[in-house]
Amino acid sequence: MLITRAFVVSALAMLLLAGCSGKDDSPDLEVRQLSGSNGEITETLTDGGQTADEAFMADLSATLNLSFKIIHAMGEKDYSYLESVAAPGVTVNKEENRVYFERGGEQLSWDFLQPVTLDKLEYRFSTYVNEQQKEFLAGFAIYSGDSHSTVEIYFVKQGDVWLFNGLLTNA
Repeated sequence: MLITRAFVVSALAMLLLAGCSGKDDSPDLEVRQLSGSNGEITETLTDGGQTADEAFMADLSATLNLSFKIIHAMGEKDYSYLESVAAPGVTVNKEENRVYFERGGEQLSWDFLQPVTLDKLEYRFSTYVNEQQKEFLAGFAIYSGDSHSTVEIYFVKQGDVWLFNGLLTNA
């Protein structure tokens, strides 16, 4: 009995010591290490410490707010506001109620949008226009009865500020 007890105690001591080797191969540790690495990689992909998703959401928020203000300003014929947010190369013509701008190497002009209430305006899409993420496009639908027209509003980033760079519509 004494030999059996000594054998069991010795076996338990060896198992405990073998289990405490200091090496942690648990899957939880691997997941934590990989998650940490992924976070560091994502952080290095964008400037200013923002992830790509955070940067896009900030740009989307800024351009959507600007879009609503531009649409409202056109409806109210608020020329001073439109001129204040217009990029270089965009001209607001007060006599014609038109916007002149360059798109794709061509000089274009478009009439101001008519007044629109928010219940007739629907956000459709947005995207960066180029890889440098310095041009942005926001798309909307304006409903009238059973039909709708599409409005694309273009922006260009100068410094940290988005500026109105023209619009295309079938309205």
